[in-house]
Amino acid sequence: MKILFFFLALANAAFFMWEFHKGAFAPDSKTSIDKSNDYQEQIVLISELEADNPLASQSNKVPSPVYELDFTDRIDKKPGETEFISEKLTDSGWDVPETSTLATTRINPKILSVEPVEEPTIICYEAGPFANEQVFKIWENRLNGFIASVSKEVQTVKDYLVYFPAAETLMLSQANLQMLKEKGITDLWLLTQGAEQGQISLGIFNREEKALIMKNELLAKGITAEVKARYKSKVQKFAVIRAEVDVTDNLEFLKIQHPKVIVKAINTTADNNCLKAINQ
Repeated sequence: MKILFFFLALANAAFFMWEFHKGAFAPDSKTSIDKSNDYQEQIVLISELEADNPLASQSNKVPSPVYELDFTDRIDKKPGETEFISEKLTDSGWDVPETSTLATTRINPKILSVEPVEEPTIICYEAGPFANEQVFKIWENRLNGFIASVSKEVQTVKDYLVYFPAAETLMLSQANLQMLKEKGITDLWLLTQGAEQGQISLGIFNREEKALIMKNELLAKGITAEVKARYKSKVQKFAVIRAEVDVTDNLEFLKIQHPKVIVKAINTTADNNCLKAINQ
């Protein structure tokens, strides 16, 4: 019985091996392909497409443009664009030249010009000197609110000197003094000090007209004399005036009425006494 079972098993094994080599267990390829075709779209050949659409065939004949990019080239720079650096890719990474600088963007900002605000121009005048307080009061009443008094130390004429010019030396001046006495000039004096040393004083007058009269009289006697004014320091009254539209007419009127009062424009940036004095 055992022997019969053994022979059946051996026969089954032999049959299995024969069927395996014959391909009984391989999948049916024809069936698989047919099933897969059910899920695929229909393939259309180019020749078939060209026959149906002539325009498509012509467009296919136009060669497509080929774009190439060379990373080592520099892009033309324009104002406001970025300058690129030539780099090279190596096995270790990007190789940047040592002399290269970082890419910079050139920006040319448009600077807006701001026009300064013009401040109103303030014109100030200085008037003077005033002979006395009474004259100043006339101006003050006429220019009420736009005038202020200031005191200034000025050089004024003390007198007028008629003199005979100094000689080269003091001895020669003494000789001239003797010559003048011989011509009948008795009222004279030899100056021996200061800048006037060597001059011979012939007369002192408070008014220039009288000094010129004596000079002409001496010239008639053959004596050539000179006239000069001598000065002294004196504190006098002046006024600062702020010129406004309402002031112009009155100021012109006062200049005509008092011609000896000199009126001149002053620089308000260098001399702030104008505004300070009026605002007090």
